[in-house]
Amino acid sequence: MKKIFFLMIAFTCGSLLFASSPKIELSTFIGEWNYLVKGTPDGDVEGIIKISHEKGVYIGMVIDHAGNQFAITNLKIEGNKLKGQIDYQASILQLELTLKDDLITGIILIPDSENLNITAKRKI
Repeated sequence: MKKIFFLMIAFTCGSLLFASSPKIELSTFIGEWNYLVKGTPDGDVEGIIKISHEKGVYIGMVIDHAGNQFAITNLKIEGNKLKGQIDYQASILQLELTLKDDLITGIILIPDSENLNITAKRKI
């Protein structure tokens, strides 16, 4: 009888702890996005942005049209806003993106140069 009582208490406590654990809501930025940057010195540029979530951390990668990969560092996602940096050709580019439905819009801030607009659509 003592074993049954102990098991009931342990089960009840475990259920309460599990039920009260905060649920982590992952960002809708997660996935693959086909991006377009118009008006670069090399013309319009297309590629893929990949955002994932591993071990409690968001991970971002930009893949250009030639397959070169650039990690998005200092990646921060708050609601529908994403900020991060890319080390590209010895310059640190700042990303400031906004997500609405399946469309990302934003700017790439380039040191000592004009900023560029970027758009991206969710890859299906």
